[in-house]
Amino acid sequence: MLRIRRTYIAVAFTLAAPLAAGAQTGALRVIRVSPTSDAPVTAMITVTFDRPVAGSLDRTIDPATILRVEPAIAGKLEWRDPVTIRLTPTTTLQPNRSYTVTVANGFRAMDGSALAEPYRFTFRVQGPLLLAGSPVGPKQGINHHITPAQKFDLVYSSPVDLAKLSAASFIEFSGTCGGQSIIRLTATTQRRIRPEDPNPLKQAGGYQRDRAADSLRRIIQLTPQTPLPKGCAGTLVAPNEVADQTTRGLAREAFETYGELRLDSLSCGDGKSCPTGPLVVKFTNPVRGSEVLRRVTLVPAAKFTIRDTTAESTTWTLDGKLQLHTGYAVIADTAIRDVFGQPLRGNPALGLRTTGYEPAINHAYGHVTVERVGFRTLAVEHVNIDTLVATIIPVPETLEAKALSQTRWSTDSMWPKLLRGATVQRIAVRNIVDRPMITGIRFPTLNAMTPHTPTMFAVRIAGRSSGKDTVATGATSLVQVTDLGVHAKIGAREGVVWVTGVSDGLAKAGAAVVVHDVNGRVVATARTDAQGIARFPRLTEPAATAPANEGDEGEGGSGADFEGYVSVTFGTDRAITSISAWDADLSPYHFNVESASSDERLPLAGAAFTERGIYKPGERVYAKTIVRNGSLGALRATSPGDSVKWLFHDREGGVLREVTTALSAFGTADQTLDLPASAAVGTYSVQIQAKRQGKWRRVAATSYRVAEYR
Repeated sequence: MLRIRRTYIAVAFTLAAPLAAGAQTGALRVIRVSPTSDAPVTAMITVTFDRPVAGSLDRTIDPATILRVEPAIAGKLEWRDPVTIRLTPTTTLQPNRSYTVTVANGFRAMDGSALAEPYRFTFRVQGPLLLAGSPVGPKQGINHHITPAQKFDLVYSSPVDLAKLSAASFIEFSGTCGGQSIIRLTATTQRRIRPEDPNPLKQAGGYQRDRAADSLRRIIQLTPQTPLPKGCAGTLVAPNEVADQTTRGLAREAFETYGELRLDSLSCGDGKSCPTGPLVVKFTNPVRGSEVLRRVTLVPAAKFTIRDTTAESTTWTLDGKLQLHTGYAVIADTAIRDVFGQPLRGNPALGLRTTGYEPAINHAYGHVTVERVGFRTLAVEHVNIDTLVATIIPVPETLEAKALSQTRWSTDSMWPKLLRGATVQRIAVRNIVDRPMITGIRFPTLNAMTPHTPTMFAVRIAGRSSGKDTVATGATSLVQVTDLGVHAKIGAREGVVWVTGVSDGLAKAGAAVVVHDVNGRVVATARTDAQGIARFPRLTEPAATAPANEGDEGEGGSGADFEGYVSVTFGTDRAITSISAWDADLSPYHFNVESASSDERLPLAGAAFTERGIYKPGERVYAKTIVRNGSLGALRATSPGDSVKWLFHDREGGVLREVTTALSAFGTADQTLDLPASAAVGTYSVQIQAKRQGKWRRVAATSYRVAEYR
């Protein structure tokens, strides 16, 4: 017998020692540092070398022997990677302070090289930065109604020296206003941002700001030293940054003080024509809605309404039924007052003449059914139109699926392909100037027993008026002429179709029902019973269905929704109805029905709540959940020993606590969370998960607010 002997040879490798100083390929260098100049209060300090220094756990050099900051900064000093040291401060840096960072040269890199000399750099922490303001401030737009005694709120990124801010802040007026051209501002108070503050102040710094510094932001109130002149354009001037010795850069925000109350303008509601209204009246100053309703009248007399009598606005829409081609005057009683208590000055009336109707046509669009028993017409409303031009195209059976997939908002790429089979009807219509009329576009009755007879027509309708270009609706309608009412409920695995008559409402027995997928392929066939119902207890897998969302897995299925259509033939009549979540006319959202997705498909239901909706930092949150198995309408208590996972999130989505607890015999559980005293204000959430199909699945959630309150 041949025997094979294996011999194993052990080979030892020894890591080479670091290169001697004389064998260096060059001196170690610092190639990048941050921050380099002005830094935010949340800045981290980093130093990057041109080669590895900290190569492994057993050869890491203590970063504290390399990097020193003056004045000292408390924080975590560590190697971010073999070439980079990072200092992460434990608190925000001191605004308006300069720091010097020194990198020592008493250490060697992995290749034995060293810095030729200590490396130093200095950076400065920015002083308070201007972030927002109210009623005048960055990105606020021009406020045209500032009061003479207006106080201005400015948001800075950190507390400011009120004396320095006062010395640098003022209001500048044009010389045409008369009086003082410069009015000094005094910074009187500063405070933290409160939950009840206006949103521009609460969101100062932008939604994408570094929220770690939010607690430093301050609202400073500036008060003019003398009243502001009325009816003048001014500029609020304040420092962009309140620095140590002086200020850096000036922000200039324009505004206007309010002037006299006058009628400013009168226009049509749509800005072009207004045959019957509404009218839009504009004042120079805001007026309360109740004043408009009480003090404004139309001549000739016409009743009108306004949107809100408690609102205050410069612009008001007077909604009422006006007469065509009629001159109207809007008259304001001189007793009317603006929100500042001022009476009306100047001309108390403005005039406008209503117009006639622009040539227009309108009809039902989308998927439209025209009655087979009756006039067989599509009603078209038109005004100031001489001729209707109807383009009617039969849709071949081979293109039914594609046509039904079109929506009223699509580009309708099928239209050019169908034009070759188009029939154009030009219908002279009765035209009485400015009188809306209705004309029926007639459709033929088709025989479904004849092979290749289409069921639907693609229709576009335009119109012509004397001396005018063609007026079109711009919409394509899919019209079918039928006396069959098809009601379908099709799921991914089963379905039911009910067929009745449109004219008599009676059930149609013996109708041939076909379920098609989105490509038109036949999925299933059946005939209706005496009640007009065709059942499909087991549908075959469609060739193409709507794609399931990622993770949409329930018990026993992929979770895809059926997409396609149902066709019904009864004698010489045939009808089609679309089954689509995106159908413009019959989408589920029209009926407040939403499809379940992801974990919502599971036979699982739950609820979660806290014992109140608001807590202060440092308080204890009490939360409870109730979980049930089964589908809605057939819920039952969970199995003994079942458990849930609690996820307590902070306002940024971070996890404050994660714990798994058992459910009681009643399917309930409760938990508490002690909020830190330093918890940031905002909206916090609790999510409940249950393990199903080997994964933790979301079953319920709730939220609560953390706020400082009295």
